[in-house]
Amino acid sequence: MQQTTGLAVRPRYSHTIYIPSLYTVRQDLYTSQALAAATVAIYMLVVGVCALFWGPASDRYGRRPILLISTLLAVAFTLACYFAKTIGLLILFRGLQGAAVAAYGSTANGVLADTWPPHLRGTALGISTIPLLIGPLLGPVLGGGLAQAFGWRSTFLAVVVMAGGVILPLILLGVPETHHYWNLARLQRQDPAAAEGLKEAAAIRARPPRFQAPWYPYQILLDKYVILHATVTLVTFGSMFCSVTQLPVLLAQPPYGPTGHGMSPGTIGLACLSASAAGIIAAPIGGRIADFSAAVHGRNAHPLQRLMYNNALNLVLKPIGLLLYGWTAQYKLHVALPLVGMFLIGVSNNVYLPGIFSYVTNYRPQAAAAAAAGIHSVIINSVPNVVSTWS
Repeated sequence: MQQTTGLAVRPRYSHTIYIPSLYTVRQDLYTSQALAAATVAIYMLVVGVCALFWGPASDRYGRRPILLISTLLAVAFTLACYFAKTIGLLILFRGLQGAAVAAYGSTANGVLADTWPPHLRGTALGISTIPLLIGPLLGPVLGGGLAQAFGWRSTFLAVVVMAGGVILPLILLGVPETHHYWNLARLQRQDPAAAEGLKEAAAIRARPPRFQAPWYPYQILLDKYVILHATVTLVTFGSMFCSVTQLPVLLAQPPYGPTGHGMSPGTIGLACLSASAAGIIAAPIGGRIADFSAAVHGRNAHPLQRLMYNNALNLVLKPIGLLLYGWTAQYKLHVALPLVGMFLIGVSNNVYLPGIFSYVTNYRPQAAAAAAAGIHSVIINSVPNVVSTWS
């Protein structure tokens, strides 16, 4: 669990560490606000699209090779971002960086589906969501401080250190292959008698992995038992990212900051902690709620029943948080009020997140990474982030 959850820090860390320096990128590269924003939008759009390839690839070829390949590519493309001299090159390499890190979300969910029994999967997903939220927690604070002290390019060096110095050794030394089919094949080579003695061996061999088409995760989202909940997830995350993206713009303007002329990038990074801090508290609770709901209805109940209580909490807390954030931001009231609104938005999102992932991975256990890829692609990454960037 520790090794797997650590991988989830990377995509959001790479995304949010860069956000506080958008204004300085615009000045340094002599570009427009729209093109500077495009460096954020293209990253998240490509993360979403490429998850559709990485998820099925992980189901077909195993978790560990995909994680190793994507990490090496991420290091190379992040260094390219550091050396980019024009906004066009920066947009290009940010897109390639996003293509590399897209593997983490869907593959990590596949690892959890491989290693945790269905009745505990919500708790596992809730715990694994914490590092996913540590990325947004660390990213703005570290990125704002680095941009203020050393310039915006230093944020990419910090990402290289994270990927090459932390994530890559973690995968090499601490993340074994978890895919049942490939583990059974390895055991068959090493100890045929032990492999034949496994009661699950026949069932695993009966379903050999194959590479699903990139649109297969969309087919899962369009399933009659998934599509309505996928729509709720889209609205949930879209509203959060619109709020998060607008928060730095709001705080950089009067009357905020010690002089009343707007906050510095470092201070904005600190202010962005509210939603992520809420998630660290709420995600493990959301996971336990999903498992509790499944236990109440029995282990033979439909996976859909895992979502009942998570849905209810999200639908109560989300409107309250959005109304508080939007109203206080519109009238530029005391900074504490929109931050409280962001906190409630973060709680609602992250009570819900373990529930939806637990549901889709239990509903389609043989394609857990592909199912997670569909959620990551359209619902959490592509649509919400592109809309929020230009909102």
